[in-house]
Amino acid sequence: MKNKEIELKLLISRADLRKLLNANFMQEEIVKGSKAKHNLVSSYYDTEDLYFKKNGIAYRVRDKGDGSFEATVKTGKKNQGGITERIEINIPLDKDEAVLEGFGALGLGYELTELAPDGVTRLFTVDVERTTYDLKFHGSTFELAVDKGKITSELTKNKAKIDEMEIEIKEGSVKDLLQLAALISQTVPVFVEPRSKFARGLALIGEDATYPVVKRKMGDASVRNELLETFTQKGNAALLAQSVVMQDDLSDSALKNLAKQSEYMLSLMLFASELDSKGLFEEYIDMAKEILHVIYRVLDLREMHALWRSVDVQGKAFSKTIMSITLNDNIAKAEAVLVEHLKLGKLTAVFYGVQSALASSEWDNEEYMEAASIARNVLKKWQEAFESEKNPEAALSLADKIIYLARSVEAKFADKLAGNLKKKRNSLISKALDKRMEQEIIRMLQLTNSKYIYRDAGVLLGMLIAKKK
Repeated sequence: MKNKEIELKLLISRADLRKLLNANFMQEEIVKGSKAKHNLVSSYYDTEDLYFKKNGIAYRVRDKGDGSFEATVKTGKKNQGGITERIEINIPLDKDEAVLEGFGALGLGYELTELAPDGVTRLFTVDVERTTYDLKFHGSTFELAVDKGKITSELTKNKAKIDEMEIEIKEGSVKDLLQLAALISQTVPVFVEPRSKFARGLALIGEDATYPVVKRKMGDASVRNELLETFTQKGNAALLAQSVVMQDDLSDSALKNLAKQSEYMLSLMLFASELDSKGLFEEYIDMAKEILHVIYRVLDLREMHALWRSVDVQGKAFSKTIMSITLNDNIAKAEAVLVEHLKLGKLTAVFYGVQSALASSEWDNEEYMEAASIARNVLKKWQEAFESEKNPEAALSLADKIIYLARSVEAKFADKLAGNLKKKRNSLISKALDKRMEQEIIRMLQLTNSKYIYRDAGVLLGMLIAKKK
């Protein structure tokens, strides 16, 4: 049997899963009596030189736990924001063994024996306890599957834990899946799992299973469709950047990448809000700005600490001062706030909320609205506001949204605009950073009576004033 598999894969804690399943909207959508448990053991096979993988194929044999078995080929994978689309071909089996023939007639177009004339080797095994529920949501039918178990490599003896939730479309639309994802992400913290079990199994044997990302820009097609496709790709990059930070990578490079990808999301939301009269995006814009504010505060405090360390190097007398201790403490607190924001799943909620709004909303005369042309008009409006703005912080904010939107449009005028504004933006970054550091120093002074902090703050302020001259 051949079918197109579309599923959403999410990570969720056990406590939040219980909260989700007990939420009113989920209780209304779960089909009564549909809960079922299955013990599934899936063995993944390939040739010794991984020729299936090289041809974009994942092949498994599954013991379904009820005395039946099934061989499956998955191919044509597309993964954006946790939603995976791929072709799946299944053949029922009498026993647990790798069968390579029969897929050609079902739509693969060739037999696996053509790729594996010498047979296949078992690479790893996925053993999970799966709890499933049928959901009726709007006009669609979904299967919600909760998997708990492990992946074990026969080749390396390495293991990996599985603890995730999948929602697969049985009948219906991706639009309904996005609306359901938006509801879920607004109810409990959830996070994208970009890797399939196959990809994680390959990682256990030292093999990479990443797929090249084709950069998406808005062209001259329908503005809503172009915006949705582009936002999905940019948002997917932001969620992947979030995953890196949440894996305890709070390095400057990781935070700057998260900020960059979040800025892309914000610029596209601001663009969408120019076309929307219902305020569908305002809540998500505020949430994205809040996340960016916290990221930039961490980076600003680190800049202040670097500036203070430069004083230490020059004078020695300031080393191990209370200022250093205070800055380190403030950085740790700001990092903790950032991690807490991410753990609450706010960025994920923004992603699915905006996707759902874009997929479901309707704009007047949108069939005549070409994305690149509309973007030109919006960018011109923003540029006029930028040229008249005197406040460095506000000007930088305008420059950012202009540059990030321009970089999301497939047009020469957009490339030229982004290039021309880049130099002005670099100058604004320095001015805005100095202003934010001054504000941090003032905030610090308001919270202390220490004469040493006042002394050291005076040194820092003096350095900032000297930079402006």
